[in-house]
Amino acid sequence: MCAALTHPVNTQGWGGRGRDETDRQTERERERERERDLGACIQTGWVQTLGPSQAGFGKVGRSGELSAWSGPSCSQRHEQRRVRRPASLTLWDEEDFQGRRCRLLSDCANASERGALRRVRSVKVENSAWVAYEYPDFQGQQFILEKGDYPCCGAWSGSSGHHSNQLLSFRPVLCANHRDSCVTLFEGENFQGCKFELSDDYPSLPSMGWASKDVGSLKVNSGAWVAYQYPGYRGYQYVLEQDRHSGEFHTYSEFSTQAHTRQLQSIRRVQH
Repeated sequence: MCAALTHPVNTQGWGGRGRDETDRQTERERERERERDLGACIQTGWVQTLGPSQAGFGKVGRSGELSAWSGPSCSQRHEQRRVRRPASLTLWDEEDFQGRRCRLLSDCANASERGALRRVRSVKVENSAWVAYEYPDFQGQQFILEKGDYPCCGAWSGSSGHHSNQLLSFRPVLCANHRDSCVTLFEGENFQGCKFELSDDYPSLPSMGWASKDVGSLKVNSGAWVAYQYPGYRGYQYVLEQDRHSGEFHTYSEFSTQAHTRQLQSIRRVQH
């Protein structure tokens, strides 16, 4: 009678090696997915940071350094918020983007001194919104410059009550937030009289219930606004920001260095 041949059971045999290979393959797939997410985040200025004690986000600075940021997944952060790029615009001393040019990234009190421009006759706004003034040191009539091309003075003057064929000082509007803007108008100076709180664009304040043609004072609670002398966003422009005068404009003369009247009949949020 022959004895049956038996083999010892290998509990770590082919089945164990198969599980190990499956685990390694799964880990490689996860790594590739993390790399894809990382690439998507880098394009928007954010990268995912994975450490032994936390998973979150870091912001890539201009120098390439990474600063800590905790938050949801990369795809969720990409959908919820896009990083605002630094303010920038380019000036030319001739119309249609011709002649000598100068690029600005921050306040410029006199373009003729900084960029050796005799005058500014055309502008291209790459990022953020800017306020331009017809004279040095942020004096004279204001003109709001939002992202886009301004090939000649008519492009920034529009239907303004004042036309300027040159611009000489510029500064970015840093507090603009189109989704979260609020302003309260008051009929009298020093926040007295009837008031009207706005959080949307109003091409005609009288037709929306504001009984007077005048605004004596106002408070910018959030964001930045540009107000106009007449309905339909026409006439003199007044750029009103939450981080200027602490958002409180006690009299119409604080609206602008060139505010000649209390008349204010249309207002809108600044685009950024």
